Amino acid sequence: MWRRSFSTLPKKKWDAVVIGGGHNGLTAAAYLARGGLSVAVLERRHVIGGAAVTEEIVPGFKFSRCSYLQSLLRPCIIRELELGRHGLKLLKRSPSSFTPCLDGRYLLLGPDHDLNHSEISKFSKHDAHAYPRYEKQLERFCGFMDPLLDATPPESLQGVSSFNDKLSNKMYKSAFWARCLRQAVSLGHKDMVDFMDLLLAPASKVLNNWFESDVLKATLATDAVIGSTASVHTPGSGYVLLHHVMGETDGEKGIWSYVEGGMGSVSMAIANAAKEAGAEIFTNAEVSEILSEDSSIVKGVLLADGTRVESSAILSNATPYKTYVELVPTNVLPENFIGAIKNSDYSSATTKINLAVDKLPQFQCCNTNHSSPGPEHFGTIHIGAESMDEVHSACHDSENGLPSRRPVIEMTIPSTLDNTISPPGKHVINLFIQYTPYKPSDGNWEDPTYREAFAQRCFKLIDEYAPGFSSSIISYDMLTPLDLEREIGLTGGNIFHGAMGLDSLFLMRPVKGWSNYRSPLKGLYLCGSGAHPGGGVMGAPGRNAAHVCPKQRKWKVNKRATTSAPQKSRMITLPLRDDDVENDTYEAKMLLIGDGESLPPTPLRDGAPELQKYNIRSIESTVVIRELTSQGLSFQLWPAASTLVTLLDNYRRDPSNSPLTATLSSLKPSSPLNILELGSGTGVVGIAAAITLSANVTVTDLPHVLDNLNFNAEANAETVERFGGKVNVAPLRWGEADDVEEVLGRNVDLILASDVVYHDHLYEPLLKTLRLMQLEGKRFIFLMAHLRRWKKESVFFKKARKLFDVEVIHSDVPQEGSRIGVVVYRFTTKQPNQNGRIVSC
Repeated sequence: MWRRSFSTLPKKKWDAVVIGGGHNGLTAAAYLARGGLSVAVLERRHVIGGAAVTEEIVPGFKFSRCSYLQSLLRPCIIRELELGRHGLKLLKRSPSSFTPCLDGRYLLLGPDHDLNHSEISKFSKHDAHAYPRYEKQLERFCGFMDPLLDATPPESLQGVSSFNDKLSNKMYKSAFWARCLRQAVSLGHKDMVDFMDLLLAPASKVLNNWFESDVLKATLATDAVIGSTASVHTPGSGYVLLHHVMGETDGEKGIWSYVEGGMGSVSMAIANAAKEAGAEIFTNAEVSEILSEDSSIVKGVLLADGTRVESSAILSNATPYKTYVELVPTNVLPENFIGAIKNSDYSSATTKINLAVDKLPQFQCCNTNHSSPGPEHFGTIHIGAESMDEVHSACHDSENGLPSRRPVIEMTIPSTLDNTISPPGKHVINLFIQYTPYKPSDGNWEDPTYREAFAQRCFKLIDEYAPGFSSSIISYDMLTPLDLEREIGLTGGNIFHGAMGLDSLFLMRPVKGWSNYRSPLKGLYLCGSGAHPGGGVMGAPGRNAAHVCPKQRKWKVNKRATTSAPQKSRMITLPLRDDDVENDTYEAKMLLIGDGESLPPTPLRDGAPELQKYNIRSIESTVVIRELTSQGLSFQLWPAASTLVTLLDNYRRDPSNSPLTATLSSLKPSSPLNILELGSGTGVVGIAAAITLSANVTVTDLPHVLDNLNFNAEANAETVERFGGKVNVAPLRWGEADDVEEVLGRNVDLILASDVVYHDHLYEPLLKTLRLMQLEGKRFIFLMAHLRRWKKESVFFKKARKLFDVEVIHSDVPQEGSRIGVVVYRFTTKQPNQNGRIVSC
């Protein structure tokens, strides 16, 4: 485990500071560091991980002290941070569920459909046939919900005056809700009604509509109440049921797994990824206050020992209450905001007991007695959950202020699959227990006698199902709601950083009006489970928060993009963000980088510029491009531009093996080649063309884009000149005859464009521009790289074919999750007809 003391803090000023080394905080740090920021993670405890932690409380036994199973961690995080390479190893469980009954029967469930049918048939033939349909419907619901988990909620930007920011935000919200509507339509009327029923109804109603067997219903119902104070009869409890089945392991939906080395291995893998990217992690570094300037913008944090750490971006992995009420000084945040935070539900009824035992429990319903683990030992073992009434009765005790007389217990034995966490022949057992009030009415959790009495109550209940269990206990570690608050930092002991009811999700998480990870204090962001999409070892709040956190306030070259020259363009799909235009396959945008590696997702930067530095292999030189992401679409790097740059680079290296060869060899240019780029944006394509083709290139765009175009042209002027090229910058408003006439004062041999047909209002002006060039008597070839986003784009190509012969000269391999890659089209002017006219569009 990580045990670095904050006394070694090498500097006192950072681009971003993350409060708390839980898995979400580490995830945020990893993405920010991969984006080029200097990042410090400050963890209060002696060990990182937060609630996803492994600790050796009993010598030789490693406990996953809080969280104990993995399924919810977002696949994109595992993939993008390469967590497998950093040590993450998942151990699938099969069977995954075991419910023993006092009458001698039992129910096994898991990924084996034949096993499920056989086991459920022991209780109900009807339920055995219904269960696969139930699972399929939940899978469809999860498919509907899944994209929302990685997206920033479509919140209005408060306190933002920039027109571009407001426009980008409006576009994002429109695209977001349009996508939700498409998904709802694709889900179908019946499923949509059932989905709403699942969200609003009690879990008991949902399950009663599907099944008749008490044991099956109770087994499934525990997912709806685990970690909450709710009963199976509480309206809205069905959502938490969905929350616990929406995960996956290695692409298998709803499969929960153990993690080799315990849940702390998840946090360690993320920490390793963050450290590799340049983040620094400090333990024993308790933050006592978030510092601000004029109560309007953060300027750093104050540590418990009095050390001041400066930063203009603070991401808190602490709970909303801890962050906004305890760490931000009084009177800094608006009263209504603080009131909403204080009034949020942080109640808990959960206790976790971790045990070291000298043998496996022997369940009398299985009628076996062996030291080796059997099918009943691999999955989650449901104790005291033979009927939903039994679960409700346990909840009723808690509602009256009493720990449950017969608790509902989820038992897991990870050492059956993981031999790294216990000595040979011995085992680690986790007990996740419902219901235990934060403040019992009949005692106090600080009283050792009271604590021990409740622990023994739980052990004796297990004895009823597995006689002799209590005598196998070597030692145990117990965390009540009070302990979870004091030791782990979970307000009220709530494992989700706040209730997961419908009034506390999505646009209402943590509170209404602030669901987009921002806060009224500029520069302060929430990246923990108290933010969307909520609790569980998911990582999504950390990843999403990193995407909306502004970048450094200075230009910074992305070092990962400069390691070597591009061999083959590779791009990654970024999640939906405020400045993105979404398409049918939900690809927001992609970035070209060198060395064929994927550039890590880049957070929003609130207008701060960033320099992307690329090595072009064919000339062994560098191109530097400035992005101003939040300024609008014209200031960003897009996938089709990446493709053209790569093709130009490869052409210079090996003309005999390039899709551009036929086009470029057919030209009879003046010397040098004259190129016009339309809709240049950042100008990366035109600059690359000037260098690789030793060409005179005119890059054009709307007037408001020219300052950034000039910056990029000047930044690369020395390189362009060294290789015999030249870059001119000129305004060109499509369809405006004066502008077209101005740029055509030069000869044009080749026209380039990339990602210029992304909106239908651009079709006619672009075609008119090309038509005006034809009327000037110019004979040219037009190469356009395009990533299809909308079906209606076919209208543009249909009209263009009246003016041009259009052919495809190159297609990228589609990226994962996409139906189509970037396509490069060649447009050549049609020959005049017998009347000497070109057919008009």
